[in-house]
Amino acid sequence: MVVLVVVVVVVLILMTSSLAEAKYVSGKASVTSLDTEVYVDKFSFSRGAKGVIKGNFSSGDSAYFDQRPHSLEVALFSDEAWDRYHAMLDKGSLCIERLRQASFRKSIGRQAANDIDHARGTHGQRFGFSAEVGTDALFANVAKQRAHFWYVVVADCMLEEYDARKHPPLTYKMDFRNGGSHLPADESGLPLVHLVAMLVLAGGAFVGYDAARASFQEVGQVHLIVLLLAAATVLAFGSISAEWLHLAVYTLNGRGLRWRHSFLPMDFYSDVLSSMCEMVMLFTLLALAFGWTLDSTSIATGQGVGADESDGSKARRGVIPGVGMQLNKLQVQLSQPARLFRRFTYAGVVMACAAFTELTLLFWGRSYEGDFATFHDHEHAPGKLRVLLRMVLGLLFFAGCSLQVRRVSSDPDLSKFVRNLLVLGTIWIAAFPTIVFFVGWLPAYRRHPAIVVVSMLLQSGALASLGYITLAHGSSYRKVSTLKNLGTVFSGGGGLGGVGGGTAKGNWMRKLKGKVAVD
Repeated sequence: MVVLVVVVVVVLILMTSSLAEAKYVSGKASVTSLDTEVYVDKFSFSRGAKGVIKGNFSSGDSAYFDQRPHSLEVALFSDEAWDRYHAMLDKGSLCIERLRQASFRKSIGRQAANDIDHARGTHGQRFGFSAEVGTDALFANVAKQRAHFWYVVVADCMLEEYDARKHPPLTYKMDFRNGGSHLPADESGLPLVHLVAMLVLAGGAFVGYDAARASFQEVGQVHLIVLLLAAATVLAFGSISAEWLHLAVYTLNGRGLRWRHSFLPMDFYSDVLSSMCEMVMLFTLLALAFGWTLDSTSIATGQGVGADESDGSKARRGVIPGVGMQLNKLQVQLSQPARLFRRFTYAGVVMACAAFTELTLLFWGRSYEGDFATFHDHEHAPGKLRVLLRMVLGLLFFAGCSLQVRRVSSDPDLSKFVRNLLVLGTIWIAAFPTIVFFVGWLPAYRRHPAIVVVSMLLQSGALASLGYITLAHGSSYRKVSTLKNLGTVFSGGGGLGGVGGGTAKGNWMRKLKGKVAVD
């Protein structure tokens, strides 16, 4: 709650010190006789709203409007018109023919140009434009179910008439306004959604903390799985808070907190924290799938997951040869997550590679920001690979649970829990890839909100479910897991083992050993 208050205060300070603008984009457009049109960005206008587009151009040290003819203009294409535009471009056509597909065109004449500082001996020019976009007219020939995205192009068709291959590039800055709102239609409502999610998650975290504190006071121990879920909750709250802060600033200056506009890219940090949260939850589910905390007579006698075979070399009954040997290594190592990274292990390498791949793909995906063909973070190549990575980890989870079902078949209660874990965990892991697939059928301006809302619901739902089964005394999981032994495992394998020594650090670790149960 303290974090929430701090975030609100920061936003209020920003609101008192900033002027409200629209979405802001900037860049360089090299309009030449070879490339007479340059894509700038896309923006979604709401039906019935009065959109506004403003722009400023400069041509550096050389004049853009020389003695030759020009027809510089800004054009907006609906998604339907954009498809026709690209089809004509692929077949071969004239610039003037392609621009006839545009729903809105704003000419920028020579008379708008002003010379730049002739005292420096340069011949550059500055010029700009401002136009109201009547969205009723824009939507007149667009079906209601179609996307509300509009693609912005800077073009000068007259350059096709003569050799202008070395024409000076234009540096542009453009602002877009969606009626009285500074957010495009695809972002509308998301700040409120994130704020509600923050409050709900904060409330859930408080309930979970209170339950964990009461349990700790009762038995004097907390289990590692509770600490993992606490870490995932903090990461989820940080992700939602960072994105909300980005959207709040976006409404103020049209830029938000992104790499290209701020030294504090909260939009990117939100994605990183969200990915870290997902990896923590997937790691927890994988550990459970391969037998962590599961208590059974078959396990205790060495016939199940908890047997101490650190190399995982002994084949087990019902394990497929070859593939089964690798699963057996993962089973033994993932069933002891507290020891996973103390030495080089097969499972440790798998999880480290998965986390590294996730973050690498996340970094790669930032290069697609603003691309005209993508509308959310999983519609481009790195985003699709992130979905594929989740599916691979999902298959690993399914394989682990399937092995557990066989190994604990003699224990009815534990077998029932593992089957429920298999079904619900698989549904949770598969839900997001499924949504990503089906969201492509939605209008483009609905895709990003759908992905955001579903992601938060899945993340929050998983945290709530895992929190309940680990903290509620009456849950079926506590009845069949080693969590029922909390308070009685102050020595041996139940606590943080492998620490000691006479140093202050060793003394601190010995105290911690009795407070955190890990198996």
